[in-house]
Amino acid sequence: MFKKITRNKVLIAVIALLLAFVIVAAVAGSRWSAWLRSEDVLALAGIKGFPVKFNGIVISKQTILKTYQCYNIYYELLQYETSVDVKEKNSTIFHEHLNSVLVEADVLANNLVSEAQIKTEAARLWEIVNSQATRRGIQLDDLLAKYDVTRAEIENSLREQAVLRLVKEKITAGVEVDDIAAQEFYQQNQEQYLTPPKVQVLMITVDNLEDAETAWKEISSGADFFDVLVKYNDKIALAENTYKFWVKEGQLSTQLDKVIFDMEIGEKRGIVATSEGYHIIKVENVVEAQLQEFESIRNIVIKDIMELQANNKWKEYITQLRANTSIIVWH
Repeated sequence: MFKKITRNKVLIAVIALLLAFVIVAAVAGSRWSAWLRSEDVLALAGIKGFPVKFNGIVISKQTILKTYQCYNIYYELLQYETSVDVKEKNSTIFHEHLNSVLVEADVLANNLVSEAQIKTEAARLWEIVNSQATRRGIQLDDLLAKYDVTRAEIENSLREQAVLRLVKEKITAGVEVDDIAAQEFYQQNQEQYLTPPKVQVLMITVDNLEDAETAWKEISSGADFFDVLVKYNDKIALAENTYKFWVKEGQLSTQLDKVIFDMEIGEKRGIVATSEGYHIIKVENVVEAQLQEFESIRNIVIKDIMELQANNKWKEYITQLRANTSIIVWH
């Protein structure tokens, strides 16, 4: 009987402890995206309107959401289309923001860069944002309003970028590469130094599907491709060489790339629809990828090695910062 009561008490205690943990997690999770503890930094956080001092750093959920919104502004200004889904993109943004918080804490603790340097770099980035908006004919205030971001918030985001850039530059300084190391790297990574394949094509492009189907029917029935091309591309100069052009992957639309780089010499294909119209294609020539001589690309190889070594040094630095910081992420 005594054992049974003891077991029941233990079970009730365990359940109560788990329930308390769930409640604490739910409450804290609604307020914080991440709580970082560091002996070097004291941050002031507000909970229920009361300031509470922690021996660590608090990143609020609202701060993370604002970071996502700021990055959306950068993506739109740079016309950057990410192929990854929103969750993966947000994860990348979160980790970059996390890095910026850790790095700035290290800056404060160890005087890695001065406040004057940060302000100068942040101002330079602000000028880039402004000039990019002007170049694209975008009113920056309208763009900020679109993503519900204030000027102060975008300036703070640019400050984070400035800190990351300056510290990365300092941490990765002094990387050097000699010719022997460059040649070894070149031999081990020859796939990086291939000239891209290119294809010479003839292409008929028309605005409507009916003309495209008629042209393709004529070609399929044995008509000369060039004669049909001249007939339907009547606005182009009548010289066969004018119609032949070399294409590398990425120069045309994804739809055309997919077709052209899957064709053989002499092959004809149609009809490929893109935003520019309807296309019928004939491949005239193909040049396969070729390895470039080391001497002609020595400087490129050395630059690649320096960037790789710099990135490795940066990763080691960030890994060390994270290893020294207890991180709890609330979902």
